[in-house]
Amino acid sequence: VFDVTCLFGHDTKHLTYLKRRELLEIAFKNEHPQLKLVKRVTENFKQFFDEISANDGEGLVLKRNDSKYSVYTKFNTTRRIIKAIT
Repeated sequence: VFDVTCLFGHDTKHLTYLKRRELLEIAFKNEHPQLKLVKRVTENFKQFFDEISANDGEGLVLKRNDSKYSVYTKFNTTRRIIKAIT
């Protein structure tokens, strides 16, 4: 899990990504048997991407900390970096 739009019945789309992330960290404070909160990285993206690729991961999702969730503006606030399949 890397983002949330609704938590415990409350809409969170009006909150910034950083605040939504904080809520997720609180919600995932205890281990869940089927869900895992993805690691948040704020630097060394290339190194982290290389680690993900080496472990057959799909790639990275980059989000602006101040972005609010919107299906219409996602392109301006979110980037996906995926590895090439060879």
